[in-house]
Amino acid sequence: MQKKYILAMACAVSLVSLAADNSSALDKALSGKVLSKWARTSYRIMQHEVNVADQAADAAWLAIETPAQLRAHQRALHDGMVAGVGGFPARTPLNAQVTRKHAKDGYTIEEVLFETYPGVHVTALLFLPDPSRFQAPYPGVIVTCGHSANGKAYAGYQRTSLLLAKAGIAALIYDPFDQGERIQKKGLSNCNGHNTIGVNATLLGWSMARIRIWDGMRAIDYLQSRPEVDPERIGVCGQSGGGTMTSLIMAIEPRIRCAAPSCYLSTLRDVYLECGPQDAEQNIYGQLSFGLNHLGYVLLQAPMPVLMHFKTDDFFPFQGALQTSAHAKALAGRFGWADRFNHVYGVGPHGWSEGNRNSTVAWMRQWLRGEKGAWDASGDSYRVRDIGFKLSDVDCGIPEKEVAVAPEGSVLNIPGERTIYDLFRDELEKVGGNVPKKASPATVSRCAGIRTPDDTALVATVVSCENVPGGIVERRVFTHPNGLSLPAVMLSPAEPKGPPALLVADAGKDVHAARAKELFAAGVPTLLLDVMGTGEIAESPHRFYGAKNPDEEVAVMLYTLGRSLVGERAGEIVAVADWLSRRYSGKVDMVSDGRVCVAAHHARGARPDLFGDIVDANAPLAWREVIAQGARYPFACVVFGALREYDWTDL
Repeated sequence: MQKKYILAMACAVSLVSLAADNSSALDKALSGKVLSKWARTSYRIMQHEVNVADQAADAAWLAIETPAQLRAHQRALHDGMVAGVGGFPARTPLNAQVTRKHAKDGYTIEEVLFETYPGVHVTALLFLPDPSRFQAPYPGVIVTCGHSANGKAYAGYQRTSLLLAKAGIAALIYDPFDQGERIQKKGLSNCNGHNTIGVNATLLGWSMARIRIWDGMRAIDYLQSRPEVDPERIGVCGQSGGGTMTSLIMAIEPRIRCAAPSCYLSTLRDVYLECGPQDAEQNIYGQLSFGLNHLGYVLLQAPMPVLMHFKTDDFFPFQGALQTSAHAKALAGRFGWADRFNHVYGVGPHGWSEGNRNSTVAWMRQWLRGEKGAWDASGDSYRVRDIGFKLSDVDCGIPEKEVAVAPEGSVLNIPGERTIYDLFRDELEKVGGNVPKKASPATVSRCAGIRTPDDTALVATVVSCENVPGGIVERRVFTHPNGLSLPAVMLSPAEPKGPPALLVADAGKDVHAARAKELFAAGVPTLLLDVMGTGEIAESPHRFYGAKNPDEEVAVMLYTLGRSLVGERAGEIVAVADWLSRRYSGKVDMVSDGRVCVAAHHARGARPDLFGDIVDANAPLAWREVIAQGARYPFACVVFGALREYDWTDL
């Protein structure tokens, strides 16, 4: 049989005095790093894979030469995006109501409630033009919020909305989940809340992107239901997290006729490199595997006009933003649409400046109201508006303390209100996820994406070895074809007894040093292994919002590539266990600690013939318990949609 691994058979042996204390010798042998300081971490390896996929996605757009090729590419990416976010539910009645009205100078504000799902309310402000100055029906624009704790009440977002209304365009600004009046759980808000919702959604094959986009779709439904609004002239704009949602909505929603995202678009590769994957709605499952990136958001509905807003010192990389804009204009120019794709930049840090707000309004006037020449392509006239500007000096709608669409400013005070977590629990009950299920090895492998040892193709080599009383200690690496090396320490007793043991932990192999010495003393061949994102290969330059652990960023990058960190780790465990089993001719027992427990059970679920017992410590919650509690949970421990098939604790 052809060997699956290349093994280095020779090693330099340093003799240790037979009189030395066994424990001290083992402590010395187990201490220190296996890899050199030049070894690449899991984050760096995954960053490279993202770079390659992101550049390939750009290249696919730039290779388009005919309208037929463009339409085919748009259809393929649109279908992939719908599947990647988890699809959308059926529409239900909005049951909209206006709770209060405010007459302002040149416009009116209505406080609005509507339902995106039965019993799940959205709190919003509708800014309407002065009918004495503008004739209805007006164009309508949804204004998507960034990560302001007060949501729609934030002065800068209201400022954009009233500028639109004063220009003859109805504007609807609405609260996202876990912002403003839509806090779903006490103690969880904004990005932490989004990520908690996102990981719960991921277990069911949904996503935070789906949930946020659906809010936007229903906001469009509401605008179109209003007699003052022309349903054929709908736009979208937003800043920061609102720039994200503008980008996603304009890409997927065919009713959008014009868009202006601010302070988000760049390139995925630059964003991940400079500031990490951000929060849950900013990443779509498998998007890079089918070629959807930031350039795709801009072009997915071409020739729909898109104005991109950037800031020179933004944490969303400026150079990547300029590159995406240049690519969009280059492709649009081939079809005579160059005037429909433009950008304006402001000087300074992240933020929706007054210049960019006015540029947004001018863009909407030009493309939704038909005011040719309303938008200044030079951008200079907008930048000068930022000099000395203060929000406190201008009209910004309703003061935050006076905004209360829902009773006492919270949707949770509405009788019968349901939270997003209630919807998750309903869906889990619907698919029978509350009942333990026995999943076949094929199902586990398919859901988690667990590769066989041949496909994983790890190359095992010896870094060093030394004799210790009772056996040999080897320092090893198991190297992926992409260059990621998994450091390991192998304790080989002189007289092996019983099946070999494989020890893994999210904090790294050092966690198991004491247990490894006990097993070695009992004659058990023992391998301590750092799998992807753990131990020596764990460190990342960023932290995913609200996460303490660096492996979260690796997990999210894999997510965009259509893979799971659980599956990658499980494949590594299977491959190394296969090597260990061949060396000692028997099943492999496992000891796992922390988040890696999920991968360990997936490994055994995929290859029950290879593994014996598993001993866990500090294991995370069962997935169904995450849904029951609406718990914050690591992305490193989830598999997209797997809870519809099994729970990891069922394995």
